[in-house]
Amino acid sequence: MNVIVLDGGSGSGKSSIARRLQELLPEPWLHLGTDTLVDALPPRLREGAEGIGGIGGPDGGSGAAGD
Repeated sequence: MNVIVLDGGSGSGKSSIARRLQELLPEPWLHLGTDTLVDALPPRLREGAEGIGGIGGPDGGSGAAGD
């Protein structure tokens, strides 16, 4: 499987580049946003200290001030 990752800030043109690549590349490619991929994960991999939301603090929060 091949993966192309486009990284950049909001409004930097990632979606436009992805659509253009889909037009230009000979094989079909999927365009999946980060939110779609995160939402597809099981809850245990999205939440809590073991999830991708960050390193959990002792109370289960993100460890950031104000949690």
